[in-house]
Amino acid sequence: MNRLAQDRAEQQREDVIEQELLRRLREEIKQRGDFAGVHLAPASSADVSDEREARLVVLGPFTPHAPPSKQARSEAREVARTILETRGSAPRRYKNTLAFLAPDAQRLEELVQATRQYLAWKSIEDEAETLNLDAFQKRQAETRRKAADDTVKGQSKIHNSTSKIGASGATTGRRG
Repeated sequence: MNRLAQDRAEQQREDVIEQELLRRLREEIKQRGDFAGVHLAPASSADVSDEREARLVVLGPFTPHAPPSKQARSEAREVARTILETRGSAPRRYKNTLAFLAPDAQRLEELVQATRQYLAWKSIEDEAETLNLDAFQKRQAETRRKAADDTVKGQSKIHNSTSKIGASGATTGRRG
């Protein structure tokens, strides 16, 4: 059964992984704190309001931020810069009201692999009857799915696997 889980993990499509991570982020951002709004994985700068109230922009799972260096390119910084400069085709007026969070490029692969494992074990657990699993195998699938779920939860917490990008595009802090 471990081999089946490994095969299924390797076959997980990136869009399915992204949807799973977005689902988890939606749950986590329900508590928006002092922010007037939270924008999850905006498709364009037009999706982020230009208002006086503070807003949090959580960039998508595959828009990672890498600390400044000569070789590292931060896709998150580029997206944040675009959002800060414009709202759609118009210039943005309230740039200082936006805060950005993005996945940490150094930890993203770990999160993706953990999500692959979770989705693989979940599919096995969901198909227990079709796969003709006995009681021991069903318990094993459930145990492994729960363990993988806990791993993803731990790695996908906003404060654990994100970098904060300030209005200037500079890194203002990293996970603890």
